[in-house]
Amino acid sequence: MHLIQASAQTLARQIRDGVVSARAVVEAHIAQARRVNPTINALVHTRYDAALADADAVDAARDAGESLPPLAGVP
Repeated sequence: MHLIQASAQTLARQIRDGVVSARAVVEAHIAQARRVNPTINALVHTRYDAALADADAVDAARDAGESLPPLAGVP
């Protein structure tokens, strides 16, 4: 399933299980936002760098064996 079409529950499970990284999920959503926003003009302020840093923190926590909150890594 394409990362931008998956449900939040599916993404959270895949991130938690290590099937996909939180960074990959966030990067896919950022790419989609960059593709469509010029047309729909929905995003006024972006925080892409912060979102990627948050995703990296989730990946590091998962890799360290820490328990993740239910929607950790889901944009």
